Amino acid sequence: MTAPDASGQRTPRDDRAPTSARVLVTGGSGFLGRPVVHALIRAGHDVVTVGRAPAATPGRRHIVADLLDPGQARAAVRQAQATHLVHLAWHVDHHDFWTSPLNDAWADASSELARLFLAAGGRQVVAAGSCAEYAPAGAAVLTEQSAVGPATAYGQAKVEAHRRISEACGSAGAVCTWARIFVPYGPGDHPQRLIPSLIDVFRGRRPAFRVSPADVRDFIHADDVAGALVCLLQHGVGGAVNVSTGVPTTIAHVVECVARACGADPSALLPDAGTAEPSGPVDSAAWLVGQPATLTHLGWTPVISLEHGLYSEVQADRGSC
Repeated sequence: MTAPDASGQRTPRDDRAPTSARVLVTGGSGFLGRPVVHALIRAGHDVVTVGRAPAATPGRRHIVADLLDPGQARAAVRQAQATHLVHLAWHVDHHDFWTSPLNDAWADASSELARLFLAAGGRQVVAAGSCAEYAPAGAAVLTEQSAVGPATAYGQAKVEAHRRISEACGSAGAVCTWARIFVPYGPGDHPQRLIPSLIDVFRGRRPAFRVSPADVRDFIHADDVAGALVCLLQHGVGGAVNVSTGVPTTIAHVVECVARACGADPSALLPDAGTAEPSGPVDSAAWLVGQPATLTHLGWTPVISLEHGLYSEVQADRGSC
């Protein structure tokens, strides 16, 4: 179990840390799910994945189920017999996930899945939240105590899912770990997201598009997200946790790094290429950086620098050029 300290923060208790847990992973075939599954296996855990499609990797234990169907979710939980749940599945179609009514459906399905898992004796739910849950904080770094106040249907549904799952875990005497993930990138990222789109521009596969060079983001590699989630599971830490690097990075810097890795001229997107940092005040509404206080306390640090991660992603793309 975890307990709040004097500041209200939750702290780990070693008696909750599993040496080898059976972990049910939803969304295990996705952009973040694949590295999470690999990280759990490397850490010695017994992993069972669940999803609508058959297993992408033959030989791995997988349950075919539609989690939006409560009956199928119940059967999957019963079949998995897991002690821990890592819930990553959500509606993430890039063209509409910010506004889709499926966000509410996934909030309902997520809380029902957690309820079924806890009723079957589950000990800990580690669920993927989002930095989109936070209210705008100006140019301040977002802490784990920063106010929530989402501006999108996606963020609102995540907040509601967190509330319901946290209440269910509290009633069951289990741990709810809500991982507010900042801006992940890496292999398998959706082709319409920023970094794959930049690679396409500098490879001549799509026309240039407008960027906001002074906007500031906290980019974190998918492998580092996976390592953070496994760390949180193994320490049995509850509460809302920032999964971030704490490093502010301008979009201009990302554009220049990708262009350099592609051997291309960034001026197609950055007329003032060479000034990766903004010369004037940053629009505070465009600042999105998180302080990973809990993970830092646990000894976790990101291991993949942005420059190395972007270079590796460009290199991985070369085979398709």
